[in-house]
Amino acid sequence: LDHIHTTVFPWVIRDGVSIRGQVEYQGKIYRGQALAELIAPIASAVDEDSFMSLVNALKGNFSIIAERSDGSVWLAVDIASSLPLFYHRTDMLVSDEAELIRQKAGIEPADISPRNLGEQLLLCYSMFDHTAYAEIAQVDIGQCVFLSRGRCRKAFYYTHLQPIIPETYAQAYDRYREANRRMADRMIQMLDGRQAVISLSGGYDSRYIIGILTEAGYENVVCYTIGK
Repeated sequence: LDHIHTTVFPWVIRDGVSIRGQVEYQGKIYRGQALAELIAPIASAVDEDSFMSLVNALKGNFSIIAERSDGSVWLAVDIASSLPLFYHRTDMLVSDEAELIRQKAGIEPADISPRNLGEQLLLCYSMFDHTAYAEIAQVDIGQCVFLSRGRCRKAFYYTHLQPIIPETYAQAYDRYREANRRMADRMIQMLDGRQAVISLSGGYDSRYIIGILTEAGYENVVCYTIGK
């Protein structure tokens, strides 16, 4: 187990549980030591299904590594994998840096999976839990991974593919507006008066974020673009 990234959302370790990020949980914002104090006692005591229920209740950016007393290691990332985690598929190697796992596992730099490489070249990203190396996996978005000697269980606590709900346009629009309001409230709560710096990519996502922050009346925002 190695922690590399310590500048943005540094790792906090408590009672065998390593966690980084910031989350909203039951209406309150947790980050740093407060986040570790919230998660560690629960993650150390519950079963796998209860751990997934806990992770599902966290809204924000996070990654969790829980080293259990039985020698198993439980991993989780948020629904966007904004703070990635990597692990070896057969050895008990976990890190927030895939290159470190490659080195420790003795994988040669040239031993790249042709299939995974082709996937990256075609799509410009890796699908599912794939990385450039077949032996190294990443925790997929909305996923928990339970590692122990000779066992690797993967389970999604959240999926972006939601069931179809029959409703009218007006009902769907009202739900959409309510989701926007909750998301804006959560973003503003996490910003806590700080300046939001948003990269304008030319796509819909960045403009969407600016739009909901503007509608919510949050003015401490700076936008930038790269190139001409």
